[in-house]
Amino acid sequence: MKFSTPTARSSGSSLSSRDNFQYSEVTLNPDSERSFLVGSTGKYTTYSEFPCGLTSIPEKPELRRTDTHQTTPGTVERGWYMMRVFNATLFTIYLAAIVFVTQKLANKCYLKKYTTLTATHDNLLSWSGIGSALNNLYLQFSLPASVVGTLSVVGYLGLIMVIHTTTPALFSVPIFNISTSSVVPTLGVPQWNQSNHKPVAAFMDKTIEFLPWIRNLEDTLGLFNGSLYDVLQDTNLGNGSAEVSVTGFNITCGYLPGRNTHVLKASGGEPPLWKISFNSQVPPVYLLSSGPNIIQMYPTWTEPVNNSIILYTTNDIVDSYGQKGSPVTLKEPMGPNSTVSQLQFLQCSKSLVHQRGTVDSRSRKLDPSSVHPSIHKTQSSWWRYDNSTIIPPDETLIGSYFWSAFLWNVEDDWSYIPENDNTTSVIDYMSNTREYLMEELRLNPSWIASGTASTSVPVLKLHEIENALSSLVASIFWIAGHISPGSIISKYSSDRFGAGALNRYDTSIPPTLSANNTVVQQTNPLNVVLLAIGLGASILLFGLAIPYWTIPTHADDMADAGLLHVIWMFRHRPELELLLPQVPHPTDKNLRVAGLVKAQVSDLNMRLQVPEDISFTRLPSRHAANEMDNGSGADSSSPLLPIKEDSYLQLTLKENQRAMCIACHISLILAHIALLGVWFSPHAEHAITFPINLQGRMTSLLTALATGVGTVYSSVLVFLVQRLMIQKSLHVEQTLTATHDNIMAWSGLGSALATLYQQLSIPASVKKSLLILGYLTTIWFLHLATPLLFSVESYNSVIMSTVSTQGLPELNHSASMNDTMPVVIRDLDFLPWIGNLQESETLGLFNGSLHDTLETLAPQGMPAQVPAAGFNISCGYLLGENIQYIQTEYNEEFELPGPYWEISLPSFGTTFVMSSAGPNVIAFLAGFSTETVVLYTTNQVVDSGGRTGSPVELKYPMGPNLTISHLQFMQCTKSVVNQTGMVDPQTGRIIGSSLDPSIWKDHSTWQAYKNDTTLIVPKDNRLVASNLWVQMITHGSQSDVGLSYTNTTIWNFLAYTEIYLMDRLGLDPSWIASGVDLTSGSVLKLHDIENALANLTASMFWIAGHIRQPSLIQKYDIDEKDSQEGSAPVLSSGTVEIQVVQSAARLDLNIFAVSLGLGASIILCALALIVSQGTARPTTLFNGMGLLHIIWLFRNHPELAEQLVQVEEPMPHAVRAAGMIGIQMLVDPTVAVESQ
Repeated sequence: MKFSTPTARSSGSSLSSRDNFQYSEVTLNPDSERSFLVGSTGKYTTYSEFPCGLTSIPEKPELRRTDTHQTTPGTVERGWYMMRVFNATLFTIYLAAIVFVTQKLANKCYLKKYTTLTATHDNLLSWSGIGSALNNLYLQFSLPASVVGTLSVVGYLGLIMVIHTTTPALFSVPIFNISTSSVVPTLGVPQWNQSNHKPVAAFMDKTIEFLPWIRNLEDTLGLFNGSLYDVLQDTNLGNGSAEVSVTGFNITCGYLPGRNTHVLKASGGEPPLWKISFNSQVPPVYLLSSGPNIIQMYPTWTEPVNNSIILYTTNDIVDSYGQKGSPVTLKEPMGPNSTVSQLQFLQCSKSLVHQRGTVDSRSRKLDPSSVHPSIHKTQSSWWRYDNSTIIPPDETLIGSYFWSAFLWNVEDDWSYIPENDNTTSVIDYMSNTREYLMEELRLNPSWIASGTASTSVPVLKLHEIENALSSLVASIFWIAGHISPGSIISKYSSDRFGAGALNRYDTSIPPTLSANNTVVQQTNPLNVVLLAIGLGASILLFGLAIPYWTIPTHADDMADAGLLHVIWMFRHRPELELLLPQVPHPTDKNLRVAGLVKAQVSDLNMRLQVPEDISFTRLPSRHAANEMDNGSGADSSSPLLPIKEDSYLQLTLKENQRAMCIACHISLILAHIALLGVWFSPHAEHAITFPINLQGRMTSLLTALATGVGTVYSSVLVFLVQRLMIQKSLHVEQTLTATHDNIMAWSGLGSALATLYQQLSIPASVKKSLLILGYLTTIWFLHLATPLLFSVESYNSVIMSTVSTQGLPELNHSASMNDTMPVVIRDLDFLPWIGNLQESETLGLFNGSLHDTLETLAPQGMPAQVPAAGFNISCGYLLGENIQYIQTEYNEEFELPGPYWEISLPSFGTTFVMSSAGPNVIAFLAGFSTETVVLYTTNQVVDSGGRTGSPVELKYPMGPNLTISHLQFMQCTKSVVNQTGMVDPQTGRIIGSSLDPSIWKDHSTWQAYKNDTTLIVPKDNRLVASNLWVQMITHGSQSDVGLSYTNTTIWNFLAYTEIYLMDRLGLDPSWIASGVDLTSGSVLKLHDIENALANLTASMFWIAGHIRQPSLIQKYDIDEKDSQEGSAPVLSSGTVEIQVVQSAARLDLNIFAVSLGLGASIILCALALIVSQGTARPTTLFNGMGLLHIIWLFRNHPELAEQLVQVEEPMPHAVRAAGMIGIQMLVDPTVAVESQ
């Protein structure tokens, strides 16, 4: 096929409106490297071998292709992991900063607040972490010192944990549809290909013969309900949709008033006639008698009136309001039983409606609901047609007057369905267009067969007639652009113009369409639920932090409540020693009871108030106690608090903290090792599946769940390790500043970084600060890894589905071959069209084979194996002799025009005559065999070795210029080869390379045909294995292509089977039109002929099973009476198991996150061992270092007041410098304190 595209214009060129490029933007497969950027102008200067060019309306259709991408480590998963890592990292740092700042503000608030020391102690200690906060909240049950304050801290840290849990799951990367815009060519409406319109009209006169067959097509791409739409040329597009141009044919009909002015009686063998006259520009008409349920087009015998068509029907027509349209009353009734008393005349005009619609890029079919505006009518009103209004013409093929002229002229295209009830020889026959309308309107003229009209006649609706006409006009133009009977019939059919007349049709190509660049649009959806949770938590955080901002602070305020800060405060509050009860057994419970003394700690003018409900006794201070031990008197100035023992559970937990800590760390390691084992199993977690629509939801849920569990577990680890290290700090000998730094560093990652920074000025505890920072940083990495542990990835879930299939044609129940053959022979008139149909319209047929087809397609199915039958054709040459050549104009014996050649074929023991033929002709000989086919060709035939097959030499050459000196005769047999093949369930097409064994030949060797009947006896009883193929080949209908160049009268016409074979072999008998042999016949190859015969045989049997003539032709065609009683073949049925691929979601472990978590767990365990090492005997006393713990230590260690340097203001640097003295807080469980 030749293509030409417009050349690029220079920047200075100007384009008129007619020169504007027409374009269509559609989507191409992203995997394809092809791209198109082409244009066409309104001047149609390009041509192809098709009769009518196809172009699109100059609008810009755009295809949105949607590709479903699976979750793969290299694409979606990687983006998802990076997104969650980014979210977790960013929010963890941000949340740590928020907690650090809020903690500092809260500490200042607590120190300035007038409350009990126990409340201050609880509030300050709660900020050490969620574990400490929950522990202090638990202590409020026994001694409610600061319930609201502790709840506030727990709520704040809990909300921080909620935000930390939801932020990794805020964003997900689920499967979604990527919209891309790409460029592919489309085929639109047919257009004139040249200024001479007569060749197009002649071509359409041939294609209109396809109209009765159009309902056999399931894939009329480009045609829908009276509209034509652009067809995507690329057949390999993926899932998606395209918005394309649609052209609707809007038909509007009005009634045409008239009167029956005269009735001519039947006489002399002439039928009666009814004369109908009109008051408009329409000339009168004489009509034959007709019965009910008939609709006819009225030819004016001059030309169409005002770009319109005129119809009449014997039925009543009402509009949507039940009104009739002034029907013509007949002077005398007509039709069988005189049942027709009036005729309804309509005059109908056409207008084009530019529409838009969406087509599926895979099936290329139009979505009916997307077409707008719709031209399909649901109501209409009668109006009187006005011929005084001239409708302006349109230059285009579909918009011009051509439609009405064509429908008026195409009335010569008769079928053999009579439209009148006359018994005379004058009979009106129904045209293909009228038959189409009657099929659309479901009219059944049963009186044609019975001779008796039914009294019950359906009333037609006006809008239904208009819709049927729209469908008819659209179908005619669609056929002109998409259907061809083949080049030989198109060029050399001579039924209309005669041999050598106007039978060569100029052709054109579809104008190319331009498009824009590809644009990929992608979105990343938010998880709305988790976003709402995070937003709510953020608002609550803001509310909980407000009280800490309202208390005024100063630069010299005490900013923390660390060890050194409290010691400073105790030195400046000597009255505390007098008011605070002495606690000889410093458990948390006893210290909290002793601290129920109200004080504003950071105010030097501190007010103290002893609770009235606390009873205690005086006990001397430490020095007094020592004196008592030495026999001195007791100091009655110091209060003594009664001892309250911890419960057994509390004592057990305190004594086994180290074991619990190590066990929790080891459990974390074992959990990650277990996950690692699941991943290596391999991927046992893939057994947990979810519906694909829950992928995003389950991803967010699992991420939040894993993050929540991980956060809680890591909080427990921090709580245990924190208490162990504080206890160790109290047992080892180190400076007060080191103890202070170690305690402060555990307040959080921000405090740990601040403490490490402070080591630059006073390096009191560098190693411990690094150890704490390392532990908390590892916890942070564990926080990052935990949300990444699990993901819900998409995958292809394969399930087995049973699909019904249609197989090979077979006899219908008890029908015999004699009953079936007439129907099959009749339906073979479809053969000229089959070679030019889309593959999607001939499912079940492929390269000489028939295969089972799927009744329903599976868009996500995997190729399925189906049975097939291949037709293996083997040909051998026939020896023969040209007995004589007689040069005469007519031979009475054979009743054939001469000259003729008498041929003898010894293998059959008979002779036959044949007339002259030119090169590039192949024809069958009927009547020689019922089991094999005999054919000859005027071309030379060679086998794969270049040998000829003993052609018959003619006594006198034949053909134009006497170029034919030999004829090749051959005889061919058929055998059916059982095959299997793979069908694509998405398209229903066979994968050609999967057919096994292959019957397609690439070589053959000439041999003399041997009449061995054992080789041709059918091996089974299937219809395809019978001898029906011989009858179909030799008894099929003849075409209008005549083999004559010497006589004006054509007597020898090629059969459709012969034309099919010639088209498949690429033979062009151009001498038929020219009368001169311009080219020598091509050399044919034997295996090509055998393959072409296999294709022909398969096509005939496919037609026998899939193609039927319209019901009206089957019932009432008088030329097909023999087949009306016949029985059409039916398709065998079966089932096939198809692996249907469905998108599903499954649980997936991230090996990177598991490995990261395992490494972090091992590091945490090692650090925990280091931290807990050295605590030989766990203490049942101190489990932290809060305000009351420090006060107790200072009270029982009065030597500190003598060794600490006096600090005027409790600034961090000053108090840390003053605390650089070595001390061991606890020596033994009896809380003896020694100073160094």
